[in-house]
Amino acid sequence: MSISSYTLDTWNLTLGNLTISPFTIDQWNITLSDTSLFIANVTATPSEVVIDNVTINITCNVTSPNAIVNVTVNMTDGSYDMASGTGDLYYYNVINSTIGTHYYHIYANDSSGDQLESAIYSFKIIGISCSFTYTVSGGLMTLTPTIEGATHYQWTFINETGVEGITPWIPIEDIGNHIQGYVYPTTIRAFLSAKNINFNQYANYSDIIKIYKSSYDKPEPVVEEPEPEPTNVFKEIADAVGKWFGERNIGEILFMVVISIIISLFVIRQKYPQKKIIYPILKKKKKEKKKE
Repeated sequence: MSISSYTLDTWNLTLGNLTISPFTIDQWNITLSDTSLFIANVTATPSEVVIDNVTINITCNVTSPNAIVNVTVNMTDGSYDMASGTGDLYYYNVINSTIGTHYYHIYANDSSGDQLESAIYSFKIIGISCSFTYTVSGGLMTLTPTIEGATHYQWTFINETGVEGITPWIPIEDIGNHIQGYVYPTTIRAFLSAKNINFNQYANYSDIIKIYKSSYDKPEPVVEEPEPEPTNVFKEIADAVGKWFGERNIGEILFMVVISIIISLFVIRQKYPQKKIIYPILKKKKKEKKKE
């Protein structure tokens, strides 16, 4: 038995004069087929996105020696025709606001009747999220928020007695640090709330913050001590005397001057009594008179 002159369009392969012995087969029904249709580089960009940015671009490359008839992306909610880009590029922009993981695959066919499906791929849409960090300096606390997928956010503070303070909803474009002070030590429960008004999504985060000092307490100044100068005894004495006199009023100074004079006269009188000064002078005068 032989198979002769069977041609494959795809491979351009001819089989002929094939004899199988010692087996005898009366008839072979053979279907030989292959495809030159290819799907490659299937990508979703971004593959993970927050709910406020829900446009996902799915792209792929489809090639065939024949004309491409159709390329579609098939997802759980339906099938969508992909647009033709440059060369063999095809793309489709997915607009989806449903949180979760979404699966898809690509289907293509060409003018020869060849059809092909790709493997299954996925992209993920996540909800909004928020958190914050904080620092405490004296009675002041500084909060730094981190928010994704929200259009607005809000702060709420509750102290130990249950007193509550709430900020208005702040547009996400104005996001920044929040600084708050307390006049006495306390413990604060801080809440950060975020919302997306376009998709009605909310998120919350909270933490406990301890305030140990009043915000009115002044920080202790840091005094830098100057380097000591070389010791000068006379200068130190003069500075001390000058400082001492500078701390006295005129009355005190006059009083001390008078006392100093009195003490000086008293000391002189004790050391040089009057009789010892006058007597020798008188005695000398008497001797001079006798000589005359």
